Amino acid sequence: MHRGIDHLVIAAHDLDELSALYRRLGFTVTPRAHHDWGTDNALVQLQGNFLELLTVAHPEKLLPERAGHFDFGRHNQRFLTSRQGMSMLVYESHDALADREEFIERSLPEWANFHFSREAKLPDGGTATVSFSLAFASEPSMPLTGFFTCQQHAPELFWKPQYQEHANTAQVVSEVIMVADAPSELGDYLAAMQEPESLAMASDHVQIDTPRGIVSVLSPSAAQGRFGPLSGLDASTEPRFLGFAIQVADIAKAEQVISSAGVAYSQRDGRLQLAPAVTSGSLVEFHE
Repeated sequence: MHRGIDHLVIAAHDLDELSALYRRLGFTVTPRAHHDWGTDNALVQLQGNFLELLTVAHPEKLLPERAGHFDFGRHNQRFLTSRQGMSMLVYESHDALADREEFIERSLPEWANFHFSREAKLPDGGTATVSFSLAFASEPSMPLTGFFTCQQHAPELFWKPQYQEHANTAQVVSEVIMVADAPSELGDYLAAMQEPESLAMASDHVQIDTPRGIVSVLSPSAAQGRFGPLSGLDASTEPRFLGFAIQVADIAKAEQVISSAGVAYSQRDGRLQLAPAVTSGSLVEFHE
């Protein structure tokens, strides 16, 4: 099944600080919300996908480790022991139960589905209960990355036009960028969550085309060639998420907002690039 990018999980030690940063970058950020298993989040809703800003707020509430269950909270807790930034890539789903069966058929690790509800704060100050079903995928060689599909059971209660209007004119997550020493070795795994024809491979990069956005895996040299010193590559050799690209309606307006906020950025080929060091761990690129 072809699956578009649904949202990105961006983990940080301090959610309030991360939310304030994204507001400075010109994003509208939803009020803080809570999960029963110890994580808190705030969202940046775009046009069809979104950013989930997240922290482990109450580690004492994390669920116990259970065989056959991918633990969202503990995954992000482990991630935050060594870094901040993008920890998970989430694809859209219309049937999370069917997604799980397809993943098993394609020899991905077998994880139980996860279903939950939470209270969401609406723009008018009211609340609504939103519900989701998830199907997880993982790869042992990438312990600090996570993938899952997300089925929304009441999307009309989740998506709100007021939350989708941004001073920087952001429209959609257009690309997720990973870095790996051998990108081609990840091709089969990434294609298993889409369809074989979605995959394009070269010696120094892999690209997965989805119905909403692309996933690029770059070698360290390819990342340096595209982003220069912004790439912020560390000494780790395991594959990981480097950052993401946001398509905007007006790049000049986006630059004005970011510049006025005093956030450092660079320009390459008409794109604005913000280094992980100034965006709490994830490279962020803006383009028209």
